[in-house]
Amino acid sequence: MTRANGRKYAAILYSSALSASVLLGSGLPGAFAAPVPQAPITVPLALPADQGDGIPSEADIAAAKKNESDAKAAQSRLEGLIGTLADKQSQAVANGMRANDAYTNALLTLQAKQSAAQVAKTKAADAKRQADASRKDVGALASSIYQTGGVNPVVESVLNGSDGDLLAKATTLDALTRKQSEAFDRAVASDHASASLAADAAAAQKAADDAARDADQARAAAEAAQNAATQALATASQDRTKVIDRLAELRNTTVSLETQRVQGLEQQRAAAALAALQQQAAQQAAAAQQQREQAAAQAQQQQQQAQQQQQAQNPAQPAPQQPAPQPPAPQQPAPQQPAPQPPAPQPPVPQQPAPQPPAPQPPVTPPASNSGTAQTAIGFAMSKLGSPYVWGGTGPGYDCSGLTSQAFASAGVYLPRTATPQYFAAPQYIPMGRWQPGDLIFWGDGGYFYHVAIYIGGNQVVQALNPSTGVTVTNIADMSAAGMQLWPTAARYW
Repeated sequence: MTRANGRKYAAILYSSALSASVLLGSGLPGAFAAPVPQAPITVPLALPADQGDGIPSEADIAAAKKNESDAKAAQSRLEGLIGTLADKQSQAVANGMRANDAYTNALLTLQAKQSAAQVAKTKAADAKRQADASRKDVGALASSIYQTGGVNPVVESVLNGSDGDLLAKATTLDALTRKQSEAFDRAVASDHASASLAADAAAAQKAADDAARDADQARAAAEAAQNAATQALATASQDRTKVIDRLAELRNTTVSLETQRVQGLEQQRAAAALAALQQQAAQQAAAAQQQREQAAAQAQQQQQQAQQQQQAQNPAQPAPQQPAPQPPAPQQPAPQQPAPQPPAPQPPVPQQPAPQPPAPQPPVTPPASNSGTAQTAIGFAMSKLGSPYVWGGTGPGYDCSGLTSQAFASAGVYLPRTATPQYFAAPQYIPMGRWQPGDLIFWGDGGYFYHVAIYIGGNQVVQALNPSTGVTVTNIADMSAAGMQLWPTAARYW
């Protein structure tokens, strides 16, 4: 990245401390800013060699004011420092959001592993009861054989019975032998099944224990990231105040006027960045439409070629359609002329136009139901304002994807549980500039999304943001200024 680009993107992130306070729940007002560029910034932006991270002292400013070129260099350095502070703070905020998402996924994994372990334990317990019952049956059978010297009393009664039907006796003895064999087979099979299911239950419990350990580690990481973001916000806010003080001193203005000047520059750059992101989304949409049109044209061309090949391969078919019986047809011109048939069939024609027009006209119903779905989802989310942020929560506390999934479930639309699958499972994708209330807005890099919210119009979203803020309504600009990477394509489920 060149120095000019570094300063440009640093400026886009200027309103860091004020805007990020909205995300971290500090109560400070948020400044307007535009979405960050599509490519994530993973390291602090590089500054020119003569711009360190230290804030110039009052003595440095006084010395710089003695020379016009030194004053310009000092101003450039101070404005670059504001961008650097914004970048450091924004990365802390984005890392916190990613850590929150990682912990939510760890909790969901833990819940799935615990459920699997419980099912495995239940199956193992049932198998053990069946194995114990089979062992008792075999034990009773063995005891009976031992006490009778190897001859079962039932068998003896059959042999000594008065019934003279030898075939019936043989059938009875065969049945008794099969029952004894089946009893032994059942005991062996149930014992093996019990041992196997017990091993499965132990493995499932180990997996659940491992998932619990991973979830604990993810929670610790999320808490550490949240604390780091809070600390970064406080440090950035203090350093920003010092930098603006130095700028006011350097330019011989007041702190209030200098603050307004800096924020005005931020708004101009933010508007340009937002326009660039919208243009990028429009270009992506146009490219996708062009690809669809090209694919349709290719499919049509292939279909035409296939038809031509089929006609070329079957040239004999049109020949038999014109057989020899056609010549005798003109031999009967007389019976065709006297029959006045043409005037009679013409009157029933006006019966057809009436049913045709009304059939294709009801396209108004789908938009109404779709709009209702979106409004129901928005209404559900808005009714949860003030609810706490709960990692892995789907009510009464929520995480970001828990809120969106429950909101649409209230409208009868069932989404995947977490942000990334919610994006990729969507039936429609809407580029920025055509977003409507009810669309799902995502933050991430296109392959992984760490946050999702419901768009409600006016560049605002309703969302479960973080543990400090809970469920709230936020301006997209504030989130972008705080370092969250807005994705230019929304998902539509209505």
